[in-house]
Amino acid sequence: MRFVSLLSLLCVATLPALTPANAQTGGQRYWAMDAGPLSGTGKLIAKAGNLVAQGRYAEADPILSDLYGRTDSRQVRFLLGMTSLGQGNAEAARRSFLQSLSVSRMGHPGAMSGLAVAEARLGNMDSAHAMLTRLKQQQAHCASRCLNSAALDRAVLVTERLLS
Repeated sequence: MRFVSLLSLLCVATLPALTPANAQTGGQRYWAMDAGPLSGTGKLIAKAGNLVAQGRYAEADPILSDLYGRTDSRQVRFLLGMTSLGQGNAEAARRSFLQSLSVSRMGHPGAMSGLAVAEARLGNMDSAHAMLTRLKQQQAHCASRCLNSAALDRAVLVTERLLS
């Protein structure tokens, strides 16, 4: 139970590339790449993100799998990783988080944290702690001056809790 609640927190708390597009409606938070109107793909990513944040991984998986072949979005790969972790498939989560990180020069805090968790689930504790060290280095380099400093702070906190 502790893992699932921290996993949900990781998903919601470490979406630095996403911002709330609209006010909360009906208890759901809609996410978008910007505050403008969402495209068809953007709406699907938002729907999948909401499902993952709610822990409804089995419902998000087919949406994300379909999007995977149609977009190179790191957010889709991140959400696929979260879905895989939520469904207990650490190897698939590892692959998705690595793909999410490979399309960006700057490490996505959620993908880095998710990768640490996946590595720990696979028994690769050295790799998990190395990823936590990278997160802490990025956090120190940012020193609250970066746009994603809050996401980094939360990713470090969640990762430390999951690895303790």
